Amino acid sequence: MFRRISVVSMLLMVILGISSLRVVQAQESPVKWGRVPAAEPVLDLAVPESPAFTLLGLSPQNVVRPATPRILASSLLSGIDRNGNFQAGLALDVSPYMLFAGDSLTIEEYRKEENWWKRVLANTQVSLATTKGAEKADDAVRLGFGVRTILWNRGDPRQDLELQKCLLTNLKPPLLTDFPNPNAWKEAFIAYPEIGAPIAAKCRAESEKQNWNASSLELAAAPSFLQKTGSDDNIAFGGAAFWTSLAWGFEGIKSLKDTSQLIFHVRYTLDQETPDPNIKDQFFKQDTVIAGLRVRIGKPTLNVSFEGSFIHSDPEGARSDNSYSASLGTDIKVTNNVWLQLALGGTGSRGGEDRIFLLAEVKWGGQSFDPVGIVGKALGAL
Repeated sequence: MFRRISVVSMLLMVILGISSLRVVQAQESPVKWGRVPAAEPVLDLAVPESPAFTLLGLSPQNVVRPATPRILASSLLSGIDRNGNFQAGLALDVSPYMLFAGDSLTIEEYRKEENWWKRVLANTQVSLATTKGAEKADDAVRLGFGVRTILWNRGDPRQDLELQKCLLTNLKPPLLTDFPNPNAWKEAFIAYPEIGAPIAAKCRAESEKQNWNASSLELAAAPSFLQKTGSDDNIAFGGAAFWTSLAWGFEGIKSLKDTSQLIFHVRYTLDQETPDPNIKDQFFKQDTVIAGLRVRIGKPTLNVSFEGSFIHSDPEGARSDNSYSASLGTDIKVTNNVWLQLALGGTGSRGGEDRIFLLAEVKWGGQSFDPVGIVGKALGAL
């Protein structure tokens, strides 16, 4: 689908004569970037944390990073959680609007000021995750649903004017005036997407370098359900979480803007079912407030994170407690659209024992930037 150019539309152009005025217009603007579907220019940057995993407290990083959601993404998680129990899980994330309407929404329409609601929908992601504990203290099955939306994003590839400029400047499709007859031009025109793909890929790489740590803001909410003992008749509400994250990419600070990002995160969890470390298959409800700070340093394909969080817990029928969490993590690009996230950290509190956690997550980012498709669809809009 991505590699086809509309031969019919080009033949119609030839039949109608393609006046000299038309040729001049093509020379002035050979690639119609604004008419490219908004679903196309997705950068292959680190896949954002799954909202459902965040709700379940199983994201490798406690401080959630706001970023442009992938149209489709999935994650596999395994490790020792922050309560000291082994967990394994699977998450599926999807951007419904972009999945079903992304090919009909053009870049030009996406950018219009009055279409702010389309931008919100395009940057909204829903998530479903399930996890299973493997310890005597916690062998419950958990199910989480999550919704997150990016309200502000300086790294939005669909609004990246530098990416647009790079493509418009460097893509040089063949013009009719360069060929002895229309058939020769048509063949060259159809073949150009393959030729232009390396150029588009280079533009994408530069855009990824500029946007991997951009400033952004997200809001999210997620409910969860819990199956404590493995039977089918005891699925119960397991709590809900609400959070916001604000990332700053040090724009304007030359020494940091290409290598660093600072993230502020606040989360409130209501009626969370928490395993009792002293009694098997026993859970208690608690409300939790988390405030954290995370620093990311590196480059688009490899970066490390340092984070610290303050946690205020208010368990039902017991005294409230303050604790902390600190971790060291990394995002590693394994191959196209496949990322590995690792985190090693510890938690400590006034009233409980200190714990160490280790979580690993493999993420698949679904569709990303297809250079051939980008060039083909841009040329097809001529």
